[in-house]
Amino acid sequence: MTRRSHLFDYNLESLRGFAALFVVVHHMIYYEDKLMPGYIPVQLKLLEPSGHVSVLMFFVISGYVIGLTTPIEFTKKNIYPYLKKRFVRLYPIYFISIVFTLAVSKETYSWEVILGNFTFLKVLLVPVLLENNPIWSLHYEVVFYLLFIPMAYFRWNAKVVMLGAFLWGVLIYYCLTDYPLLTSYGFGFSFWCSGVVIARSFTVKVKQINYSLLISAVFLLLCVGNTNFLTKLLYNVTKQVFHHYFDYPDSVDWYHRAISFLDFSYAPYCIMVVLLFTGKEFKYRMSIYYLLQGLSILSLLFLFWQGNQDVYIFTIYALISLLFLVNSFSWVEVLSQKIIHYGSWIGGISYSLYIIHLPLLHLFERLNWIGDNTEQFMIRLGTYGVLTILISFILEIKFQPWISSFFYNQSK
Repeated sequence: MTRRSHLFDYNLESLRGFAALFVVVHHMIYYEDKLMPGYIPVQLKLLEPSGHVSVLMFFVISGYVIGLTTPIEFTKKNIYPYLKKRFVRLYPIYFISIVFTLAVSKETYSWEVILGNFTFLKVLLVPVLLENNPIWSLHYEVVFYLLFIPMAYFRWNAKVVMLGAFLWGVLIYYCLTDYPLLTSYGFGFSFWCSGVVIARSFTVKVKQINYSLLISAVFLLLCVGNTNFLTKLLYNVTKQVFHHYFDYPDSVDWYHRAISFLDFSYAPYCIMVVLLFTGKEFKYRMSIYYLLQGLSILSLLFLFWQGNQDVYIFTIYALISLLFLVNSFSWVEVLSQKIIHYGSWIGGISYSLYIIHLPLLHLFERLNWIGDNTEQFMIRLGTYGVLTILISFILEIKFQPWISSFFYNQSK
C-alpha cells in the first residue's frame, strides 16, 4: 500500500468518493436501457442524483487540492514537476479507459476523433466518445491545470482570478457569441479557483470534526441537485435585469456550454460542503449552513405548492440531512464516522470509477441479457457494481502506484 502524504485528507477523499458514486448512479438511471434493456424499477428512477452538480464539486475539490499542494513560491523550476505530476496522475488510467471505450463501442470513429480523445483535445477539436462522455470534464480539468501555471507563477490573487474568470465568461457571452466554449472555460475556471481560495484563504481549522454534519451535507447535496430554489431565483433576476440569463440555445453543442451561468446557483452549496469536509472554521459557519438548509426546504415547499409529484424522494433526502444536523445521539456520530471512513475508500478509486463506469455499462448492454423483473435486474446491478469497483480498485491501487513508480524511478 502506498504511503499517504501528510497533506492527505480522508474526509475530503470521502467527499470525492460520494460525488463519484452519484455520477455512477446518475448514469445508470439516465441510461436506463443499458444495464438491462427493457427494464428498470420505477423506484430506482426516483433516486437519480444530479451528476452535473457532482462534476462542479469535482472542480472545486481539484482547485483546493492543487492550491494546497502547489508551493506559494512557484517558479520556473516548479513547472515541469507540476505538469509531470498531473500527467502521471491523469493519463495512464485515462489511456486505458479510452482503449476500453473503443473496444466496447458500437460506433466507428475516425482517426481524428480517436486521436483527439487520446490527447484531451475532445470538446475543443473533436467530439467526445459517446460511450464515455464523462471524460468531457477532463478536458476542462486539463485546461484549468494549464491556466493555473501563470496564476501561480505571477502570484495572482486567487479571489481576483476567480472573479475575473466569471466576468470573462460574461464578457465572452456578450462580445463573442460564436465561441461558447470560452464562456464555459471562464465559468468553470471560476468554480475551480474557488477551491484555490479555500486552500489559501481559509487557514483556521475546527477543533473537532462533526461527522454527522458531514453526512448532513452529503444529503443536502443530493437534495439540491434536483431542487434548488437559487436556480429559479438566479434565472428570474437575470431575466428581469438583463433580459436573458447568459446561456446558449440547445442548438449549441452541450459540451461547449457545459458550465453555464445558472450553475453558479450551486456554487454556495459546493463551496460550503468543501469547507465543511476540509474542516475550515470561519465566521457565521453554521449560520450559513442553516441558511442553505432553509433554502433547500423552501425549494421543496415551492415544488409541492406547484403540484410536483416527483419531489418526495428529495424531501426524504432533506429530512435525513436535517436529522443528521440536529441529532444529539452519540451513536449517530459513530455511524457517520464509519460512513465517512468507507467513503474515503471509494474516494481512493473515484477517478477510475468516474472514467470506467460508463463504457462498462455499454458493455452490459451488448451482453443481450434481457429481463423483465426486479430480481433479474438486481442480479445484473450487483454484477455491474462488483465489476466496476473491482476494475477501479485494480487500476487505482495496483496499476497506478506501479506506473507512478516507473515514471519517477526513470527520472532518477
